[in-house]
Amino acid sequence: MSTARSEYQRLCAEQNVKPLKAVLQQLPPAERGEEHMQQLKVDLSGINLSFKACSILGKLLQHDHSILSLQLADCYITEEGCQALCSNLSNNTTLLALNLKGNNLRRKAASSLSTMLKRNKSIKCLSLEWNSLGTDEDAFTLLMEGLAINSSVLELDLRNNHITHMGARQLAASLMQNKTVQEIDLSWNNCGLVGGRALLDCLEHNRTMVSLELTGNSVAEDVMSAVSLALQRNVDRHQLESTYSSRTQQLTEALDHEVGTKKKEISEMIDKLEWQKAAFDAALETSQQRIGDLQRELMLSREEISQLNARYLSTSTSLQVSEDKNHQSLAMIEQLRRETAEMHQAHQADIKSEKERFTVLRAEAAAAAQKATNVADALSAKVKELELSSRQLVGNIESLEQDNKQLRLHVQKVETSFQSQRLTDEKRHAAVLQDQQAQAQEELNRARHQANGREHALQEQLRQSEIKITQLEQELSRQKSSNLSSREVLLADHKAQLEQVKNEHKMNIHHLEERVQQLQMELDAKQSSIIQTSSTANQLQSKLTALTQESLAEQQSAQQHAKKLEKLADEQSQQAESVRRAKRDAQRRLEEALERCQQLEQDVLKQRAKTSDLETQHMAKLSSKDREVSTLSERVDGLQRQLQHQRDAELKRAGQLESALSAFVSSTKSANA
Repeated sequence: MSTARSEYQRLCAEQNVKPLKAVLQQLPPAERGEEHMQQLKVDLSGINLSFKACSILGKLLQHDHSILSLQLADCYITEEGCQALCSNLSNNTTLLALNLKGNNLRRKAASSLSTMLKRNKSIKCLSLEWNSLGTDEDAFTLLMEGLAINSSVLELDLRNNHITHMGARQLAASLMQNKTVQEIDLSWNNCGLVGGRALLDCLEHNRTMVSLELTGNSVAEDVMSAVSLALQRNVDRHQLESTYSSRTQQLTEALDHEVGTKKKEISEMIDKLEWQKAAFDAALETSQQRIGDLQRELMLSREEISQLNARYLSTSTSLQVSEDKNHQSLAMIEQLRRETAEMHQAHQADIKSEKERFTVLRAEAAAAAQKATNVADALSAKVKELELSSRQLVGNIESLEQDNKQLRLHVQKVETSFQSQRLTDEKRHAAVLQDQQAQAQEELNRARHQANGREHALQEQLRQSEIKITQLEQELSRQKSSNLSSREVLLADHKAQLEQVKNEHKMNIHHLEERVQQLQMELDAKQSSIIQTSSTANQLQSKLTALTQESLAEQQSAQQHAKKLEKLADEQSQQAESVRRAKRDAQRRLEEALERCQQLEQDVLKQRAKTSDLETQHMAKLSSKDREVSTLSERVDGLQRQLQHQRDAELKRAGQLESALSAFVSSTKSANA
């Protein structure tokens, strides 16, 4: 990579121009390296630079990226040289400061400077002191148009440039659009009261200016004080914005640091879990190998006592089966006894109820017999009374027989009729009594028949109970055969459960990893939402800029109407009222535009408040995510403890097997001895 000095010498050779010693002294030699070239500052003040020298210097700056500052004060640069220099500086991306003081720059230089300001994005400090840029209003307008579009210049020096009140208005109009310039020096120009007020009106809308020097411009003290207040307000706002941006940057850095820390902790935790898992798998593998060796030794030992164990197991199983069968048979017999006792109690209760019903029927039959007896007694008493009356009548008849024979015949008829009636009454009462006795006998026979039926039912239930006993014995034999098969099924289920526990452990680790990835995705989503909110704030800022431009256009139209009013006041008095109305309408529109600007400012403030609320919510969500991470770490610790417990259990089981094997080997050795 060629240095700035070698590049300058090459360009001079192409143009057949002798290199300037002053330029060569400012540029470092090739052996000093590139580290020094990164902070190179070139000062050529007071050196007469021709058009070719300016052209070569511009081409050098177009391709060289090591020069940060270029001082060209009092170099007698012509306007053509300034054009050549500025046309090459339009594409430069590293130059930060440019000083063109005392070069008597005018119309053409202003046009080239305007083009450079429109294209260049790196120059921060531009000094144009002691030139004549304000003598031509059109040229100064072009320069201000370039400044309005520029987005990099922070400091601008326009001292002693013959800037009039019209130039001050053009500067104010450009500052209404420019949102980056912070410091401007207009000392010793001719801005006057009108220019000062135009700059003051501009500062009412500009939020970036923090320094404006108006010394020697014939500006009133009240305007100077108002300008100072507006600048102080911007300084305070700038400090607040810088504080807010620094705080936001600190919070973002803290958030990034915290996220990185959490990611690192999670990765370390995952590595630790993997290491523990690998250690556990290795320990499990070694324990399984040891258990396999012990099992092989046990198999060799068991072959010697397999017959004894088989006999012992067969006898023990048969004894256990017989005991289980006896217990089940006793339980079934006890249950049948309870059922039989309950059935007997129910039968006794039924018999008791039938006896009670029979006694009730007997009492009713006795009451009916007593009633029939009472009726017979009443009839016999009535018969006796009739016999007495008949006897009396016979006596009367005998006493009166002599007096009237007809009366006797009548008495005989009455007696015969009375006897026939008595016979019919006795027959009727005897039939009623026989009917009641037949009903009582029928009820008694029915009760005896029901008792016999229930007795047959109880006998049938006893027979069914015996059938159930035989069925239960058969079921018991089937249950014994099924128990042997279910034991093998349980062993297979136990192995399947062990495999399921291992799979669940792997799934838990996989779920933890997915949860960590989900938390990372949520964090990225929150960051994207913050970026989107900032983009909406930038959009609102652009809308505010557009409305500011509209208000500037309205203000310019109002100024044009005011000029027309001043010129035509003497000639056309009739049109003055219409112009005043137009002016009032323009002022009203301007006020409406200003109100819209204020409303947009309030919207921007609200949007910033919403952004701060979103940041607080984001921090709260981050704290909740931290809590979730802590809970996940606690779960991981619990899983580690479970793994440790399982490993201890496996080691304990292996020790027990080893001790059992050693005891068995010692017992076999003692038995062989």
